Formats: sequence, structure tokens, C-alpha cells
Amino acid sequence: MIRELKASRHVFIDEQQVEIVIRSLPKSWEHMMVNMIHNERVNTFDDIVRHLELEVE
Repeated sequence: MIRELKASRHVFIDEQQVEIVIRSLPKSWEHMMVNMIHNERVNTFDDIVRHLELEVE
């Protein structure tokens, strides 16, 4: 979703990108939502993508 918005030249700051991703997670990932909200090391889109990819693995 963020990539599509960027392609349309809509710019988000890092915090907004992280918030968008967290809010788009399914209900079954609620534990991950809480974890990401309180994780001080998740500051950018790349950070959250990396954490989510690790969780999927």
C-alpha cells in the first residue's frame, strides 16, 4: 500500500509508514501489533518489514 502511494508521489514520514503497516495487520497478528507499537527499534518502514519477515519465517 505504501509503495503504491509513493508511486503516486504521496510522501509519508517514517512514523506514518510504520503506523500504516501496524494498523493494516490482521487481527490474528494482534500480538505482533502490540510488540511493534512498543518496540523502540522500529522506526522506519524497512525496520518493520524486517521484523514482520522474521515473524513469518
